[in-house]
Amino acid sequence: ASSILALAADRRPDGATDLWIGSSTGLHRAGADGALAHWGDVEGLPNPTVHALHLRGAPGQRELWVGTDGGGAAILDPDAAGAKLRTIVELSEEVWGR
Repeated sequence: ASSILALAADRRPDGATDLWIGSSTGLHRAGADGALAHWGDVEGLPNPTVHALHLRGAPGQRELWVGTDGGGAAILDPDAAGAKLRTIVELSEEVWGR
């Protein structure tokens, strides 16, 4: 069984509202259109237990920050088709070459 640990309502640029759900089995999106999506460790989540969610940014430049249990954080572009998670480690390697 999965426990819900975090929720974030997401007003998309088109005006619809999705619900982001952080759980003990990963990140889930319940779309306003009824579509369901899941991201777990196979999809790049550093740890499948999600404790925190934070949406930030203006339309077209939005980010969903995902805090995990002991795995650090990841960032996802909620507006991108086939959105992929990027970990903080991957981002720091791009920026600082480490």
